[in-house]
Amino acid sequence: MRTALAILAAALAAACARPPAERPYVLRLAVVGRFSPLDPLGSEGHAMLAHDLVYQGALAPGADGTPRPGVARVVERRGPRSCRLRVEPTAAFSDGAPVTPEDLARSARAAGLAAEAAADGSVTVSSEGRAVEAALLFTAVFRPGPRGAMGTGPYRMVEQSADRMVLERVRPAPRRIARVEVIGFPSERDALARLLRGDVNAMIGLDQRSMDLLEDVPGLRPIRAPGPHAWTVILNERRLGGAQRRRLQAALPVAELVAAVCGAEAAGAPAGAERPARAIPPGAPLRILVIGDGVGERRGALALRRALGRRGGEIVPFDAGAGVEEQIAGADLVLTRQVVWPPIAVAQVWAAGSPFAAAGYRDAELEAAIARGDADAAVRRLREDGPAVRLCRTTRAGAVDARIRGAAFGWGALDLLPDWEVAP
Repeated sequence: MRTALAILAAALAAACARPPAERPYVLRLAVVGRFSPLDPLGSEGHAMLAHDLVYQGALAPGADGTPRPGVARVVERRGPRSCRLRVEPTAAFSDGAPVTPEDLARSARAAGLAAEAAADGSVTVSSEGRAVEAALLFTAVFRPGPRGAMGTGPYRMVEQSADRMVLERVRPAPRRIARVEVIGFPSERDALARLLRGDVNAMIGLDQRSMDLLEDVPGLRPIRAPGPHAWTVILNERRLGGAQRRRLQAALPVAELVAAVCGAEAAGAPAGAERPARAIPPGAPLRILVIGDGVGERRGALALRRALGRRGGEIVPFDAGAGVEEQIAGADLVLTRQVVWPPIAVAQVWAAGSPFAAAGYRDAELEAAIARGDADAAVRRLREDGPAVRLCRTTRAGAVDARIRGAAFGWGALDLLPDWEVAP
């Protein structure tokens, strides 16, 4: 009897000493707006927050923006427009199935590249009008599944509606975020109120005033990071002609536009901000396309029309249901947030076949740099004579639960989230 009691006491002591099971951590992230469907071939808007968690590129950007191994690695370069790849041995889809060479080839073809899997397991990929390794940065590897396209990322989508996305971690990891719920609210005020009440524990897309408010709020940690985009005014050379485009570009009051569009986001005066004002060249009213519907876009469009004086024409909001190229081609000026990092991505923005090529800018030096894969030379040429006026680089700003260690925004906003550590 004593022996039995001793064994029971020892078992109870062991049970009491055992640490409690770790409770899966759920990140509830507030954003402003509604969601378009997640699409491996090009998610838009807030769906991009989930895109980088569910899908991974054939190649991935390194810290300096140059391509490095992703789902695959380059094993042979055949000039700037062709290379041979091999799938990384550990690459797998969210259902555990390994990525095959044919999966890689099919994904590349879906992204508009030529691709063929060989008997030795390698995949040869080539591109018509852009550097192939740059294109592979934006080639999500996926496999069609019964509930949508499966990716190779650390999370899988389990629920999506117009105002909610839910992702779960594919493989559990200790002290990491197990579940991500992205919730859309009609306004920043509504989202911020829910954050302060504790209904959500993170938010992205905050303005400077809201960030200042959150500095001293217990339980929250504000985070900021430079975004890969800059506020930009693009002038349509096809409609304006090269000479008029350059005159207009030189006459735009950059400092005034920076103040209206960027506000507290402006980090130092951009090139040309302090130049003497020039008269806007005479001519017909200019049509202004605005891509985006935020406060910065609305203020910027009005400031741009005001700066153009008598030539300030109709302000046209971007129609997400219509063709991008057609809308850009039909405007004289476009106010948008354009990619400015990494250089290899900047070059692709102006490559033949890209949406912004509809603005009609053609330059032999730029095209030669893109063709040989020299992204730095392409960026230099765009700065010298490109049809875009860069106002300021955007800042990603948000706040997260203070228990999360190492929280930071990456190139794709949440691409670093899988490594965020949750304190016990």
